[in-house]
Order: sequence, then C-alpha cells, then structure tokens
Amino acid sequence: RLYKSDLFSDLTIICGSNPSPVHQAVICPRSDYFAAALRFPGKEAEEGKIDLSVEDPEMVERMIYYFYHLDYLPTSYNRRPNQGVLEIHAQMYAMADKYQISEMKDLAKAKFEAAMRFHGGYKLLPHVVPIVFTTTPDSDAQLRNLVARAIALDNLLRLKSFRGAVEKIDGLSLAVL
Repeated sequence: RLYKSDLFSDLTIICGSNPSPVHQAVICPRSDYFAAALRFPGKEAEEGKIDLSVEDPEMVERMIYYFYHLDYLPTSYNRRPNQGVLEIHAQMYAMADKYQISEMKDLAKAKFEAAMRFHGGYKLLPHVVPIVFTTTPDSDAQLRNLVARAIALDNLLRLKSFRGAVEKIDGLSLAVL
C-alpha cells in the first residue's frame, strides 16, 4: 500500500519530470547510499529530496519499485522497444552497485544469468557487453565473468559482433581468456 500512496512519505526522489514520494523507513534499510545521504547533515537531509536526474527515469522507477516489493519488473516500464531484458538486468545491477543496494544487486545478477540461459540472451550479449564492462568498477567481476564465460564456452568470438565488442571494451578480452 505504501508504494501506491504518498501518505506518510517523508522523502522525494527526483528524476525526470515526475518526483517520486517515498518513505525513508522503507528506502534507507535497503540502501546504504540513501541511508548515508539522509543520516548526515546536507542538502538531501535538510530538504528531504534526493536528485537522481543523471539516471534513466525508467530505471529509477524500477529501483523504487524494488524498495517496496523486493523485486523489479523488467518489462512493465519498458517504453523503448529496443531495450532488452538483459540490458535492463545489467543496468539494474549497475544501479544497485552505485546506490549500495546489495540484495537488488544479487537479484539483478540472478535475473541476468537466467535470461542468458533460458531466454536466448546470448544473441543479445553484443548490446549488453558495453553496459556490463563500463558501468561497474573493475573490481566487480560478477556480471563480467558471466558474459566472458558465455562468450568463451559458446565460441561466440566467431561472430563478428562479438569480435567487435572484444576489441572495443577494456578488460573483456582478458576476461574471455
């Protein structure tokens, strides 16, 4: 009920044209980033607003949905037909890393792996490789290893799209080896 209502909301997440009223008691226990932003004196704590305008509004909407439901919906908010499920899971993983939402990060990894296995995601890997290898720190190899393993085990380097991805993305060729 809280997700659908702004009753008792005490924080606003701003992204795009629609501010999202949320509840600190729901958001902060799930995200160390938001907890820290609101715990210490500063603009966010004083105004009760966190500006995420640099993010994709659809991804922020998915993140907020996750806070309340402990899941996110990969397709319900998808207004861009070329945005694939693997891309959404990779972006949610990166967002979870950035905003320190460890359980969402684990969920995104599991959904990413399942999509690769059960939904023919291997064909979509050329589009997701740049996201996986550029949106998380080099020290975080969880999705990178899944992608590299898929490329190596299925000999996807024989495909022109994968050879191009290997040449352009730092760290991918080493991960595949």
